[in-house]
Amino acid sequence: MKRMVLRGCYLISILILQASALIAQSIDLDLLNESSLIIEGEVIRQEYRYSPEVPEDIQTVNYIAVTEVLKGNVGNNKVAIITEGGIKDGIIQSYSHYPTLAVGERGIFFLTGLNMENDVIFSQMTGNNKSLFSYTRNQVHEVYCTREHTYIESLGDVKRQINPLYDFEVSLTSDSSELCLTIDNIIPNFVESTVSFDVKVKANQTGYKLSELHLGFEYPKENLGEFIVQNVRMEVSKGPVITDEIYGVTEFDIESEKAGVSIITDCTLPQSFQLNEYYTLGTSFEKLITIKLQIENWGGLGDLSIEDFAFDGSAKHIVEESNCVDFDLLCVDRGEFQLVPCALTSFTTSPFGAGVQQIMDINGSGFGTGGMLEIPNADDGGASKLTVLSTDTRWVKSWSDSTIEVLVSSIAPGDHPMGSGEWIVTPMVNMSCMDTVDIEYAIDNTYAAPYERMNSIATNPFVGNTTFNWYIDSAGIASNAMLISQGISYSDVLSVCQAAFCDWETASGLEFKFAGINNNGQNNSDQKYTVTVGNLPGTQLAVTKTIISMGLCDTLSDPYIDGRLRDADIIFDEKDKWHVSTSASGIASNEYDLYSVMLHEIGHLLLMKHAMDVPMNGTMDDRIMYWSLNPMQIKTTIDGKTLNGINVQKSRTQNALSGCLNGFAMDTSTDGCMTSAENIFVDYSIFYPNPVPSGQTFQIYADKKIEEISIFDFTGKLIKRVNISNSSVVDVQAPTLSGSYIMLVSFGDFRGVYKLIAL
Repeated sequence: MKRMVLRGCYLISILILQASALIAQSIDLDLLNESSLIIEGEVIRQEYRYSPEVPEDIQTVNYIAVTEVLKGNVGNNKVAIITEGGIKDGIIQSYSHYPTLAVGERGIFFLTGLNMENDVIFSQMTGNNKSLFSYTRNQVHEVYCTREHTYIESLGDVKRQINPLYDFEVSLTSDSSELCLTIDNIIPNFVESTVSFDVKVKANQTGYKLSELHLGFEYPKENLGEFIVQNVRMEVSKGPVITDEIYGVTEFDIESEKAGVSIITDCTLPQSFQLNEYYTLGTSFEKLITIKLQIENWGGLGDLSIEDFAFDGSAKHIVEESNCVDFDLLCVDRGEFQLVPCALTSFTTSPFGAGVQQIMDINGSGFGTGGMLEIPNADDGGASKLTVLSTDTRWVKSWSDSTIEVLVSSIAPGDHPMGSGEWIVTPMVNMSCMDTVDIEYAIDNTYAAPYERMNSIATNPFVGNTTFNWYIDSAGIASNAMLISQGISYSDVLSVCQAAFCDWETASGLEFKFAGINNNGQNNSDQKYTVTVGNLPGTQLAVTKTIISMGLCDTLSDPYIDGRLRDADIIFDEKDKWHVSTSASGIASNEYDLYSVMLHEIGHLLLMKHAMDVPMNGTMDDRIMYWSLNPMQIKTTIDGKTLNGINVQKSRTQNALSGCLNGFAMDTSTDGCMTSAENIFVDYSIFYPNPVPSGQTFQIYADKKIEEISIFDFTGKLIKRVNISNSSVVDVQAPTLSGSYIMLVSFGDFRGVYKLIAL
């Protein structure tokens, strides 16, 4: 689970014409400083490998086609980004909250940990988070900050923040200069009776400093009326690339049905301005201004289109001799758009679940012959949209003017689950339309072309898992210095884990059984579902590491199931401040509730992916599988919609057990779970004096044979280890320094954790 943080991509306000509100965004300086390489590019290929550091772990090598280097140097070398998890030798390894990349993903990558091998620079995303400014098709914003889950209006502005000298010192080589305009993001508002559109510009080569732009456009007076400036029916606002200190903007009537906009400077480079403060045109369109027009009469829908606006104008650029010169050529690309609305009438047939091979019919009108869908991304609570094109036949099964058939996927573009919220249909020519959809749950899938197929939660009796046997890493938790410094004991963590697994057993009808200690911690090969602690990267509160055995079933033997959960380990972060109790009482304002986090991660262990409510309630979302948790937030109810997904998983697993998963098991006996109030040490009682004088020998009596005793101080440092030849009475020398200590007593198949005080 991810914690919610308020940092990075900070908002700053910018003055604009007509006192309209325009927000630009500043890149987190820590992100800039921590990144040794920043590149613009696209993921073009993926390979899988075993980690050089941890050979049983699988990694994905994402090769990047670099289009521009914004910080650092790559020379003639290739660039690859390493992400954790992947597919190797019939095994899928994944982490519930770690970043992933997908082939075709484009944007600006912030990288660190560079390592050169042959002609490839291997790297990681900064902070091992998804430090990427991803390109969007959003009508208002050009870039999505995946690190902080916020949108940024201008891609060029991001580049200039990364490198203040970006596109400044450029040698112009073309014999003629050309400025091109395009009209984009045409947004009609029938409630306010307005139409707004962006004026974007680019040049035939990078390096021209824009000094003047005079734009005139004729408009249909039957729709807008006459003299729209005089009658206050036109509003102009600046884009993020032109500042008020340098650029002035005015709008005016040219004729009764023609208006104009001028963007001007004084063209003399006064001492208060530097040449690099002028906007440098690039070779990609970037928003200069937004024009909003008040519509007097819409006419018949479809009668008003962008073709009804005729544009002309002139432009100048500044040169170092402190004067302005005209661009040799001016071109206008108006694009294609008409004011014909699409309409959504229904989504059939609900309820919807992601990852169960369900086809949703989006019914309505005006969808045209193609376009795109924008779908909430459940992996960030809907902060971003998953873009699916009508040509993406893996997800879009058909597209007609009245019906769109789409696969409700848990591994949509970028391997993200489709989520609840506003689904947007944007036809190629007509206006967009949207409505809310409730996706109740998402179940983990494998993509075995051309199908997305579920993975089963069947357990393996051949390794002792006739039921969901879960374990805990007592040594790792009890000796963790960060937990000790918070006063968190192993028994505290164990009590919370017992309560969480018990809640899941009661709610799901699946049998969970505490099977004891597994001090291997996270281990891919032991097939033991283990809870442990670790130092997680980025802002992760906890992750669930799952291992899937692929290809156990095919479409002939089972219509839904492909693989099976082989192993899963839950790792909670040692750095966070934890409230470790089954009661909400006493939680501090900076603490995260371990009980709530464990319930969420056990959901991932059962192969549930992220989901969210409609309407989206933000961080107060009721779904147990919502992607993040706030400090002090308590979420200890396993909601009914998540359980609907569990019931689908149980039903399909049960069917597969009589076929392609014959020999595996799923225990639904639920004969009662061990709660945190029960004493799990009842069969392993020991007796010893406590406190004891420092440096002196004391005896430990036990009702089981002891194999080893280890004593740690509260920083996690090992003070003493005593190996014993299976005796139930042991002499131990107390630490020589007075203080509190942790004593681990090994009985062979179990380790007990005890407190020792030396006086």
